[in-house]
Amino acid sequence: MNDLVEVYHSIDRIDICVLNSIFRNMWDFEYIPVHAIIRDCTLNDDRLEQILKKLSGMGIVENKYHEYFGTRFTFKGLSVFSLKGLVTKGVISRMGNILGEGKESVVFNALNDRNKELVVKFHRVGYPSFKKVKEKRNYGTLHVTVLTVRSARREYSAFKRLYGYVSVPKPVIWYFLSSIPLIMSVSA
Repeated sequence: MNDLVEVYHSIDRIDICVLNSIFRNMWDFEYIPVHAIIRDCTLNDDRLEQILKKLSGMGIVENKYHEYFGTRFTFKGLSVFSLKGLVTKGVISRMGNILGEGKESVVFNALNDRNKELVVKFHRVGYPSFKKVKEKRNYGTLHVTVLTVRSARREYSAFKRLYGYVSVPKPVIWYFLSSIPLIMSVSA
């Protein structure tokens, strides 16, 4: 996750189209079939294969041949996708350093366009702690990135309800189109 900003700067417009397609389709497939991405981005097979190899080499997606050729986000990829959405939306303008890293999230400091400090929390459910839970509960074929999105949404909702009543950071945004980061204000 240390190279998140570097990877963010190396993706282009067509990469974003592919990432958007992956996000839109990840709710229905463990691995998004390439035909869905080809349809969404009007690409040919060869061009999409090049893009997926590039994104895989950057650690953004995981490609797999099984019944069909498909792809899915890695946590890094979902974080880069989220970062792109937050920058485009104008929520943050600069990313800082990692403030903390735990088994279920990575927390960065960031600035908005008025130089107000924010905290960006990228969830990553599915690491060791979640693998034990998944053994005991039936989540079907949903990939852990879908569960990560749901986890971030639940945490944001909880912070919204608790803020002002107990000592929690002020939640600023949970950006649904990019889903993962939970943005919190440093000063409440």
